[in-house]
Amino acid sequence: MRRFGALVVAMAIGIVASSCVGGEGGPGVATAQGDTPADYTYVIPAGTAARIDRGEDVDLLPARLVAEVGQVIRIENQDGESHSIGPFFVGANQTLTQRFSAEGTYVGVCNIHRSGQFELVVLEV
Repeated sequence: MRRFGALVVAMAIGIVASSCVGGEGGPGVATAQGDTPADYTYVIPAGTAARIDRGEDVDLLPARLVAEVGQVIRIENQDGESHSIGPFFVGANQTLTQRFSAEGTYVGVCNIHRSGQFELVVLEV
């Protein structure tokens, strides 16, 4: 049941993110090469989903990230489960590398932060 719920959440986030990212009110992001140096790097260790399922408080990233256009975020998911982090969906055992391409704010579901959400603010400096 957890996997089905995660799939539904991931699909919903994908729809919301595709309508917000780069659009009015949402930050723009573009895929960056995997070897691009990252300004923000977060690692989701193996076993994170199991820890959350056991009720543990997992604190791997901030609830709010303020970044600048041109900066890069890298999220490495070493877990066997996929995770949603605001506008980003990172598959099991995958790494996501994105460059912020336009200013904006996005608040979305985050299944690895105790608040349940992640706010991304991208500023043009």
